[in-house]
Amino acid sequence: MLNPVMSKIIIPRLDENVGEFIGIFLGDGNIWNKTVEITLEYPWEIQYACYIQALIYKLFRKNATIGKQVSNALRVRIYSKEVIEFLKSFGIKGGNKITGKISIPQKIIKNKKALIGCIRGLVDTDGGIFFKQNGYKRALIEFKSFSKPLRKTFKEGLQKIGFTPSCSGSDRIAVRVQTQEEIKKYIALVGSSNQKNIIRFEAYIKRGVVPSKNELRKMMTNCAIGLEA
Repeated sequence: MLNPVMSKIIIPRLDENVGEFIGIFLGDGNIWNKTVEITLEYPWEIQYACYIQALIYKLFRKNATIGKQVSNALRVRIYSKEVIEFLKSFGIKGGNKITGKISIPQKIIKNKKALIGCIRGLVDTDGGIFFKQNGYKRALIEFKSFSKPLRKTFKEGLQKIGFTPSCSGSDRIAVRVQTQEEIKKYIALVGSSNQKNIIRFEAYIKRGVVPSKNELRKMMTNCAIGLEA
């Protein structure tokens, strides 16, 4: 259910979709000049850009634009000071995420459905499922961030929904789900909205393998879309 229209947008109630949008923003978003901007990789995340565009309209009844930059980046943009104020109501603002000490908002942490959505958005932007070799082959789900508060709240969020994550890597910036049972549980409970992770999840469940980056790109398809310059 939605609240009444506020200015030019609809303000959604906190739910899984809102949580996912906030997770996407915390991963790949920024605010500048009255614009909310989410940066993705071209052309491999065109489908995901389409998904985010549809999610934004579903939440706010606000049309987002998708543009390709010369740096092979995709920009999903929302020109709305009301959406910015909505993000600020969760304590989220623009600027450098590390010095700004971003984290998953407590409103999200306290709402299980929103938390599941937020974790999905974070892994879809700054993580995924990968195959690692360490004496034996195994898969793991990994989220990376240079923001210590974001890693901490991400780990706490996973624990709250029933996982046993660990911090790994030589630089300790990765939070991982590593047991094969929990990976299958993650796929079933959290899932993905990003085509690259959806393909990897499906391959892991069906064949017990995770496609390499080159294999993945051969399997991906792009949705038809008109890109702004």
